[in-house]
Amino acid sequence: MKEVRLRYPAHAIANSEFSQQTAICEEAVLMASVSRHHEQNTIVYVLQLTLADDMTVEDVDLVPWFKLIEVIGEEVVGGRVRLTALVQNSHSLLRMGRDIWNAVVAPGSSIGISGATVIIRGTPAGCSAMVKGFQSWNPNGTVSVVQLTEQQQDDFAGLTEHQMKAFSTAWRLGYYDRPRKCTLADVAREIGVSRATISGHLGAVESTAHRRLAARLGLRSDGTH
Repeated sequence: MKEVRLRYPAHAIANSEFSQQTAICEEAVLMASVSRHHEQNTIVYVLQLTLADDMTVEDVDLVPWFKLIEVIGEEVVGGRVRLTALVQNSHSLLRMGRDIWNAVVAPGSSIGISGATVIIRGTPAGCSAMVKGFQSWNPNGTVSVVQLTEQQQDDFAGLTEHQMKAFSTAWRLGYYDRPRKCTLADVAREIGVSRATISGHLGAVESTAHRRLAARLGLRSDGTH
């Protein structure tokens, strides 16, 4: 796995459609991705939004691709209102990620009046595809490759690309939603493999995720800590 960072200077953002966003939110930082709706080409994010002068919570919806769902927290930092909020994003750039299952835009990515940083994590092929997509939107970004830390690398240890693709497809189709929006058979059909194969892939992913979480919580297999 690798990490790629795309950095756009302030003038690249000011000369793009994102000037509409920075006029209202001086900076938007991605904290977490909550859910993706492929039919609508939208993603619900947890964003940290620093509002521009004279802007209020209600003004967030004036960003053409934002829809404010819920304000989680609000504080004043340096004379600016900073919100932590659930926001639905419908920007056209989101379509680029529909078919890229092996890379994601990671938390810490930001867009603001001082420029933008897009953090991409995934396989080499996935990162390359994601970078090409952003460069087709705006070629003014500079690319740097950052080595993942040992802990980050360990998060993916033992998983194959087939297993990660199975999980990505299941997540996209809503297999992990409550209530579920699809079955194992639906996921298998989407990828073109058997239901038993998908069950095995997802079982491996879930087992790995559980072991990682238990290790971080300091839990042993006997349930003690």
